[in-house]
Amino acid sequence: MRVILHIGMHKTGSTSLQKQLVNVNARLNKLDWNYLYNNPVGNSSVLVDIEYKDKSIFYVVNNKIEELLSEAKSAVNILSGEHFFAISDGREVQRLHHILSQKFNEIEVVVYLRRQDKVALSFKQQATKGNRKDVFLSSMLCGHSSAALPELIPNLKTYLSYSQKLEMWAKVFGAKNIKVLDFDNLYEKDICADFSRAVNMPFKLKSLRSNEGVSRLASLVLHRLLERGSSSRLIAKIRGGFKEYRGDKVLPKRSEAKAFYDAFSVENERLLEYGVAFAQDFSYYPEENQYEFELGDIENILEVISSIDVDNKVDNNDIDVLRDLALSYEASSNIKMAYKLMLIVQKLRPRGPLIKKKVAEYEEKLGIQAK
Repeated sequence: MRVILHIGMHKTGSTSLQKQLVNVNARLNKLDWNYLYNNPVGNSSVLVDIEYKDKSIFYVVNNKIEELLSEAKSAVNILSGEHFFAISDGREVQRLHHILSQKFNEIEVVVYLRRQDKVALSFKQQATKGNRKDVFLSSMLCGHSSAALPELIPNLKTYLSYSQKLEMWAKVFGAKNIKVLDFDNLYEKDICADFSRAVNMPFKLKSLRSNEGVSRLASLVLHRLLERGSSSRLIAKIRGGFKEYRGDKVLPKRSEAKAFYDAFSVENERLLEYGVAFAQDFSYYPEENQYEFELGDIENILEVISSIDVDNKVDNNDIDVLRDLALSYEASSNIKMAYKLMLIVQKLRPRGPLIKKKVAEYEEKLGIQAK
């Protein structure tokens, strides 16, 4: 039997591919193909446990994989999960190979690579979809700073060091069994069509778009709240309030994106051995960054935050988060934003001495007569 192991990477259309494979699995079965999955969305990332401890991340293949593989009966089987790409320990790759080789006599690994600056930008935006900090891998790797691109910390540098990762997989599975594809150069500009052709599926998968990005405005606010430890409840409420804002995405300025990509210049030269050469066009990025608040943002943000249910269910930590967010706007000389947000906080904690003091200070600076 043959198994096609699609290991991602993240932010290369894997969710769309997985959902479409689930949709057509009955049709595949009739042709002696099978898509292996154990959850409704078809993502087998759950087969890789992630432990975040002391700022280090450990990826371990769990025992659920053997249960899933027991369902493999067809001549050709497909397994897909982006977390496989995140594995950084060669021993885990060896263990995965051992598990697969017990069941299959032919193993093919498929991976889509995307230029590092584009992955980092998209992955950091995805980090705002969690309700708590460091729950999603995107949060662990990219953090929640106000910048569009994440800081290149060791964990993220390891994740984005493609040639080192491919060498690790090739050493275990054999270079001839690894198919490396460029996400920015897809057949018909579609992941489903490209994957169908890459693995010689008996029919072409139709296009399916999913996992859309986060708007610029939502990203700016949610990153700040996540970084400050707001509760899941408040994060979910505020995210829901931004659902109508589908404007431009947060983008770094062109020189920042180029510098981020250049950190992998030596790494990427070695990708030529796998037939991948990333395009050097950075014109997608603006000359100046777009991750600072603009004048028109203030009213929109306040409208969203003001609309949340400010009842007694808002806990003390949430009030602290909103208070500190107001203070952060003061620190960046955005007194109007700080004042309006502090008024909301005052409704939640009317007897707070610091809150009362700050409201008075802001009113004086803005020339507002105290009530």
